[in-house]
Amino acid sequence: MKTYRISDLIKRYSIRTPQGIRKFVKSNLVKINAEGEHAKILRGEWVFDEEAVRIMDELRDRTASRS
Repeated sequence: MKTYRISDLIKRYSIRTPQGIRKFVKSNLVKINAEGEHAKILRGEWVFDEEAVRIMDELRDRTASRS
């Protein structure tokens, strides 16, 4: 299974800073990990699996739709 890091998500979501991604993840962590541990800190760095990215894609799409 592919894993993603903060730098991957910065590019994917066009968010300018690592802090922006971390803020988004922390505010949605319960939703992202509702069905298991899909986003976690490993050796001091956030790591995301494909399911976490799928969920974040949905959350970002909903957020963009409200704008």
